[in-house]
Amino acid sequence: MAAERLTSGVQRARDSEAPRAAPRTPSVGRCTAMRSLLTFLICSALLLGCSSTRRETGDFTGFLRQQLIARGAGVPTELPLPAIRGTWTYGPTEFGDFQILLYEHKIEEIDELLTAALGEPQRKRDAHSGLEALRIYHKKRVGVSLFIVGKEKGVWIGIPNSQ
Repeated sequence: MAAERLTSGVQRARDSEAPRAAPRTPSVGRCTAMRSLLTFLICSALLLGCSSTRRETGDFTGFLRQQLIARGAGVPTELPLPAIRGTWTYGPTEFGDFQILLYEHKIEEIDELLTAALGEPQRKRDAHSGLEALRIYHKKRVGVSLFIVGKEKGVWIGIPNSQ
């Protein structure tokens, strides 16, 4: 009987030392989906929770004039400019730039406004072959650098290094 206990004890010890099967790893598709979901949630939290972007509706012409003058553009305050009313978001970027997105307007409207305020852009590309319309104003000429891009849902205006 003692021999049986010794044999069964040795067997149990061997069983406990037996190599265990490797833990199951999720399939590659599941890992990719989880990683994509996690990336989306983090980006959403950063954009929505930590963003200092503001939204306004009203006189966009007056708002843009004020922003350009505050950043050093030579826009005469008495100069009449084409009226644009609408809704836009604006705010600083993490790199010290300033951006504005004017919704539901075309780049041609902004062209008219900025040409009246600052003159012709130094570079101009109309939309074609999958490229968005683009306008560029140089700081040396107008006092502030501007990038204007015609988007599907509106017009994006970037003012680099403006803070």
